[in-house]
Amino acid sequence: MSSNLRFGSGPESEGGMGHAMAGSWGLFLAFALISGVMVAFSYVHPCMPMMTCLVSKVSGLIAIFFLGKTCLASCPQSCPTTSIRWLLPFQSNTSQEQHTDFKHDVLPLEGYTFRTYKSIDSIGYTHWDALTSDDVFLQRDYLRALELHPPHTMSFRYLTLLREGVPVGAAYVQLLELDLAQLGEDVDQPWIRRVLSLLGPAIGVSGGGQHLRVLMCGNALGSGEHAVVFSSDVEAEEGFRVLSSALQKLARSESRERPVTFIAVKDFSQKTTEHTVLHCECGYQPLTAEPMMAVTLRPEWNSFDDYMGAMTKKYRKRVRDARKKGAGLSRRSLQAQEILHHAARIDALFVEVLHRAGFRLARITAETFASLKTRLGERLIFDVYELEGEIVGFKVSLLNKSYLDAYLVGIDYEVNRAHCLYQNMLYDFVELGLDMKKESVHMGRTALEIKSCVGAEAQEMSFYVRHPQTLPNTLLKPFFSLAPEKEWTPRHPFSTPS
Repeated sequence: MSSNLRFGSGPESEGGMGHAMAGSWGLFLAFALISGVMVAFSYVHPCMPMMTCLVSKVSGLIAIFFLGKTCLASCPQSCPTTSIRWLLPFQSNTSQEQHTDFKHDVLPLEGYTFRTYKSIDSIGYTHWDALTSDDVFLQRDYLRALELHPPHTMSFRYLTLLREGVPVGAAYVQLLELDLAQLGEDVDQPWIRRVLSLLGPAIGVSGGGQHLRVLMCGNALGSGEHAVVFSSDVEAEEGFRVLSSALQKLARSESRERPVTFIAVKDFSQKTTEHTVLHCECGYQPLTAEPMMAVTLRPEWNSFDDYMGAMTKKYRKRVRDARKKGAGLSRRSLQAQEILHHAARIDALFVEVLHRAGFRLARITAETFASLKTRLGERLIFDVYELEGEIVGFKVSLLNKSYLDAYLVGIDYEVNRAHCLYQNMLYDFVELGLDMKKESVHMGRTALEIKSCVGAEAQEMSFYVRHPQTLPNTLLKPFFSLAPEKEWTPRHPFSTPS
């Protein structure tokens, strides 16, 4: 891939370049001044050394960024690529090589290459299906359904990792176009807005610090380990080094169209440690995220009655009370055409859930649900809940190899309280998992306490993020650790622990 992207290149006139240089010099001087003032302030007010030191360091780094940007802008077009250029964000350059459905790249790790695809149908069986057959979220039918009816903020990339030409890994990437206000109150915080507004020019955030472009390895529409699969011939730590290098190159390529703000990789169980190489060696920072909740279905539970029998008296009563309040609810499963027939109501119910979520990355529609049902068949079960003939809720179950995924729900909250709608949905997920002889039910994030009341236990998952370029990534490191953790109280409904 070409690496001659530089600030100030392209069709701009000399006058335009002069304005860009003047602006960069002004920003350099401004942040250099802030850095100096903070250093002086720390001597005058020694009681505030930590904050002044942090502001001074960040301001100094931003000043260095704009100094480097100014120097690069003044370089002639023939100026060779310098080491500092790789530290700075890539500018859009539409004259550069454009994506095709297939692109082959060499990686710095000896013997490794990777291929980038825009459609799952462009990839052969041995390069994808042979590696991903155990996970419905990485199977061709699921991915094709999302491609046909994607969330409007999402496009897709598929990476195959090769060693000496032999496929040894497959990674699923979603390219997300996000507005801060749409991400939910957990992210749309005043201090985050201020940070992104301040650092926007340095880290590729557009729209006054409001628009983000995120290259996510993993699935924004679900929780769990659905990002990458390695063959048994590759040691996992080496595989993550290869993945990191491939994502860096992909981000660099995508930034030619519009700068990528962050690379994210999600989710990984903390029961394994190989993925920590992303943090220890590859410049990624771990982010605080809510745990994934999962109910372990014990081997001796052959029915829902067995599940209830394992509970304490208090929680058995809760089940009976919820079932009694929900007695007026009727349930039925829909096929694809029926989902489309009720599309307006289904979309409205899902929007109600999204509006109450503290964090949301994408919105899925009834069209997507219908597409998934068509291609996954019996692996996806779409159930609606009706009260007096009106649809008041729905739940979507995905059957994976060893577990049932409580994928998504839609809820009429005016009905929820009186009829325990959501609580009954959670019990129904458990009952379906038992009927399908699964080992567990994965219930995702959010609503942690009520999920723990039905027996779900927290599984901490690792979520990693970094900026594609070294200097902006360094600027952002102090802020990645500021995300607050949500406090909640786990419940223990069973008389004996699992």
